[in-house]
Amino acid sequence: MKNLLDPYEGQFTQEERKQLIAQTISALRKGKRYSQKEVAAALGVTQATYSTYERGRTEPPAEILVRLAYLFGTSVDILVQKDRLARDTGDVEKQIADLRAQIQECEAQLAENGGDNPVAKAYLQTMKDLLTQMERMSSTQQFADSLAEPLNLAK
Repeated sequence: MKNLLDPYEGQFTQEERKQLIAQTISALRKGKRYSQKEVAAALGVTQATYSTYERGRTEPPAEILVRLAYLFGTSVDILVQKDRLARDTGDVEKQIADLRAQIQECEAQLAENGGDNPVAKAYLQTMKDLLTQMERMSSTQQFADSLAEPLNLAK
């Protein structure tokens, strides 16, 4: 069976993920101009307990994550940064290199099979478009900054 967790495996350690959650909830709280005491009261926990979440000392349980998502008007996926698949620009560069290699492999297979498969051509074009977008996005300072901070609030 194919490993369905493959995109996630090895991206972050449990400790790193705790830090991402901590930084995210801290940034969201500050963006809403709530105090830790106000958030703790809304969650039904002590301020000391909530503080451990923001410092990354403990991981918020699922129920607290759901409550935080409601409180901050976001999804749990955002709180835990589910879609973040890169630690830094080096990881992104590796992903881009991997995509380039996949494109070359697809081009070789397409040529080997006569090059007249419209579905394969469309798939290959989609991969090339994705590569272009990844290269364009990763070349900006804003993108580099977004990897330095888990959440970039424009407020």
